[in-house]
Amino acid sequence: MGLNIENLRSGDAGTWQTVQVIRRFVAEGRVDPLIRKQAIAVVGSGGRQPEREVSALLNFVRRRIRYVADPVDTEFVASARRVLEIGGGDCDDLVVLLGALLESIGYETQVKVMAVDRRAEYEHVYLLVKIAGAWLPLDPTSRTQGLGWEYPLRGREHTFSIPRPQLGELEWKWLDDLGRWIGKQAKAVVRFTGQVASALGPVLAVIPGVGTVTAAIVTVAGKTVVKLTDPKTGRVIGYAPGNTVVDANGNLVLDSATLAQLNLGQASAGGSNWWLYLALGGVAALLLGGGRKR
Repeated sequence: MGLNIENLRSGDAGTWQTVQVIRRFVAEGRVDPLIRKQAIAVVGSGGRQPEREVSALLNFVRRRIRYVADPVDTEFVASARRVLEIGGGDCDDLVVLLGALLESIGYETQVKVMAVDRRAEYEHVYLLVKIAGAWLPLDPTSRTQGLGWEYPLRGREHTFSIPRPQLGELEWKWLDDLGRWIGKQAKAVVRFTGQVASALGPVLAVIPGVGTVTAAIVTVAGKTVVKLTDPKTGRVIGYAPGNTVVDANGNLVLDSATLAQLNLGQASAGGSNWWLYLALGGVAALLLGGGRKR
């Protein structure tokens, strides 16, 4: 994706317009899986080494992206993914790509504009990156200078932060996705069978269309079964076969005959929310005793 900035204002107002687009594309690019994958491939393994990783990404952009001017009479800014695909762009585009790559692996950045003459319009844009609490300049248009260098003659300059996520739709979606992922990792553990009956305690799960239940393995008349109770009231809802499982979405897998026999009239209302999946995954992790390696 790219954006032609139409009706570009003159002077500082036009610079602000362009910078707002740059900031937006950096913020969007940092959560683009393709950009993150590329950043990880560039920095490689070896543990967190900020100066090495930042320099590696800087050199990657310099090698991979050719500096080319905008189209005639057009202020054009491309997204990080598009810059990577095109393989070219001006200082705006290089800043977008490098900023997104850095932010995608945890380096906070800022956008900086400058002019040599304090009475002139802003004429160049580059990045600042935060390392060990200090903001260091990073200019991808320079082919020879590294981390910490910027034009020495700066008559005027201004710095802009990159937008940070607020708790809204994007963040709730991220939490939901995380919870679902944890649920998938846990599904092989949260399996109601006699083999794990001694280790498995009560687990929150969902009966689709009904709500949240607490499920625990018990022995009834010598048989291993799953006891289902209302987590709010403790009321026994019913029993399910001992081989009942929780699927990847945190739902109890029940056959129609078992479902028909359950006393579901007062089951707790609720849906498959992210907190439920997190709780499910957390219980499973505790049951594993912290044995999972990072």
